[in-house]
Amino acid sequence: MREARTLPLLRNLPKEARLFAVLIMTVLGIGYAHALAYVYQTTRIVPKGIEERYRGTETIQSDTSQAVLSSEEAEDSSNTAAVTPEVKTITGEIQYQKSLAEMLNIIHTHILTMTFIFALSGFLTLMTDSISTRLRKFVIIEPFIGIIVTFAGLWLMRYVHPAFSWLVSLSGTVMALAFAGQCVALFKEVRQARKVGGVQ
Repeated sequence: MREARTLPLLRNLPKEARLFAVLIMTVLGIGYAHALAYVYQTTRIVPKGIEERYRGTETIQSDTSQAVLSSEEAEDSSNTAAVTPEVKTITGEIQYQKSLAEMLNIIHTHILTMTFIFALSGFLTLMTDSISTRLRKFVIIEPFIGIIVTFAGLWLMRYVHPAFSWLVSLSGTVMALAFAGQCVALFKEVRQARKVGGVQ
């Protein structure tokens, strides 16, 4: 039995409203896809790549001593001694560990931006009835839990133990799947408009 609803279904809204919803979700989807492409480019979306991105990779200097520099320290070092990278990385590029200021900047901007994105996509998903009630609740709620877990995992990976990169990778993957589920729910809802005699 379907639950009682207080929000209208997208299929019953005018054509212009349905088009507006589709355009919003499409643009969000394009943006999210580009974000995933960037993550792939910088980490290959694997735990080891995430670890290297935030904790940095070891660089072997000419005297065979090892050091890990932050991104800010790496810029300063360019004016002093040359550092010769000899360590293979996931992306093929040397990564420098993120400083506290960089961590704060990355995490706070991502949390605020992603919260807005999932609030908007989640609201639109609430106006669908094309997937089961349990699944719809999951794809709406999970991204917010995923935001907390993912960025908590980044802090833990950076300052506690690199193994938390697995938590970041898993949480980020489930979050992306939940967003994909929202897209599927919305597009299926709009496609059903004509079948149920929605307002055209």
